[in-house]
Amino acid sequence: MSGAVIIGAKRIARRLVERSLVPHLDDQVAQIDQVVARRLAEHDGHGSTVADSLVLTDFNHLLHELRTIELRSLPVNGGVLLSAGCAGLWYFDWIRDNVPDIGHHVGVELYEDRPAGLPADVTWLAQSASAMPDVADGSVDVVFSGQNFEHLARDDMADFLLESNRVLRTGGTLVVDSPNRLAVEALHWTHPEHTIEITAAEARSVFEAAGFRVSRSRGLWNCRDRRTGEWQVLAPEPGDAAAMLERSVGERDIDDDFVWWIEAERTADADGDRVRTEVAELFDRHWNVRVNRGVHCIGERMTAGGWRMPAGSTGLIYATRPLPVFAGPTEVRASHPMLRVRVVDSDGIELASGDGRVRLEPAATAFGVTVELIADRALDETISGVGVEITAP
Repeated sequence: MSGAVIIGAKRIARRLVERSLVPHLDDQVAQIDQVVARRLAEHDGHGSTVADSLVLTDFNHLLHELRTIELRSLPVNGGVLLSAGCAGLWYFDWIRDNVPDIGHHVGVELYEDRPAGLPADVTWLAQSASAMPDVADGSVDVVFSGQNFEHLARDDMADFLLESNRVLRTGGTLVVDSPNRLAVEALHWTHPEHTIEITAAEARSVFEAAGFRVSRSRGLWNCRDRRTGEWQVLAPEPGDAAAMLERSVGERDIDDDFVWWIEAERTADADGDRVRTEVAELFDRHWNVRVNRGVHCIGERMTAGGWRMPAGSTGLIYATRPLPVFAGPTEVRASHPMLRVRVVDSDGIELASGDGRVRLEPAATAFGVTVELIADRALDETISGVGVEITAP
């Protein structure tokens, strides 16, 4: 696999009811089967055996292949495709190779520099997808947000949906794929740049508020065993082509998959107040659950409501996984006032420290921030429900 594709796959990984059209599923099976056969041939050509071939064992590569198959059905039809988030020349090569019949491609990207060598049919806009003043009303046929939705803060998420409605023509299509909250919470999976992940049903509701009718929805990469209902490990076993096929294709509940893919037709103007209310409610429900997912803790996990810390505990007792802290006033609180809160950036530099709570006001979004809870003296008693609460972005 080329370096450009590998880099692209990693970038993508950063950033409601399942449709049951048998012809599409048959085509998907055939395409996945071709991927497996090609990878086996590539590795066999280098002297390895089928048993120890690394066939799509990097999960990012696997997800990239599955998303590519869905990408090929984007209904651009000679019109204008707008990409919300498009860092790197590799991205435009990927789109050109897999989306047929694009009349013009608009790439909207605020956080990366314009790449050299862009094709002549690409317009690069150094803007946020939540504010695209250089894109005219009703001038776009398809808006594609690939693994980007879950990176947005509350206001940006609402504004992105409202801007998508504005720039799309009536009948145009919004296409979004994003990790499924049910799967990532069950697997205790977290990404350092994500705000919140939502379910397909939650996405459907907020998309409808934004003036869209869901026309197609699909899950990518099964993570819950269809027979037992148990959640499975995220990554496939090395060289297990049969398991890859089993978990990549077929009829199943979209809630059992790691990623949902939704295509929605613009049918009406957006209800801005409803969109903002629904997005705010999603952040209120899910942000601090995400903050406390996958933590390091010396205590024991409670059935619900955080962790239990035994009496006598001292030192560092709790640490979040890396997460983003957005610009502006932010309060970080411990679940118990006798625990010291320490906030550390990605370089290990202390940003704030204080008993029970601290306040931050970063000038720009800081990624890779970790929050630690520290017992400066031995706990007098067992503390239940240990956790961290951070102002929702």
